[in-house]
Amino acid sequence: VVMKAVNYFDQAGKKEISYDILLNSVEVNPYSKPLLKAFAFSAIDQYLPEFADDVLPRIEALMSQSEYDQFLNEFNELKKAAESKDIWE
Repeated sequence: VVMKAVNYFDQAGKKEISYDILLNSVEVNPYSKPLLKAFAFSAIDQYLPEFADDVLPRIEALMSQSEYDQFLNEFNELKKAAESKDIWE
């Protein structure tokens, strides 16, 4: 249900609402891989890299090393693309 709401608001161009939903959701359910991953990506999308970085240890603890490596590659690519927009400076 949470991810359906997040996808709805993302598609409606209201990504800040998606971020708020995910923030509340990971506080309630701090061991959900899908929610933590979505939160990390949403935080980057909202130009909040420090919040995205903060959940990485929790995500790593819930994944196998190969799964985490794959996630981290995708995470770093998205973060690098966001940083290249010079918005974080």
